[in-house]
Amino acid sequence: MMMGNDSLAYYYEIGKPKIRLLDSQNALAYYSWKMFWHKKEVPSDTTFKEIGLMTLNAHKEKEGWKWTAVTNQHTPWFYPEITPVTVD
Repeated sequence: MMMGNDSLAYYYEIGKPKIRLLDSQNALAYYSWKMFWHKKEVPSDTTFKEIGLMTLNAHKEKEGWKWTAVTNQHTPWFYPEITPVTVD
């Protein structure tokens, strides 16, 4: 709906991706993202803010890495970089 609106534009940014190798054939990739919708004639007028975390599952095949699953979660904050939490 928003993409077809000729009076709105958007600003999109992603954080630095974090890649976690599970083994030689499987990996997870995480990155934070934000998308701010604004009026084209007044770019400072943000009408809608979306922020989230993308999680992608990948499997290595002969042709290279292929995405096998994607999860997109809305979050309250944007993270320029994903930092793993250390548990003692």
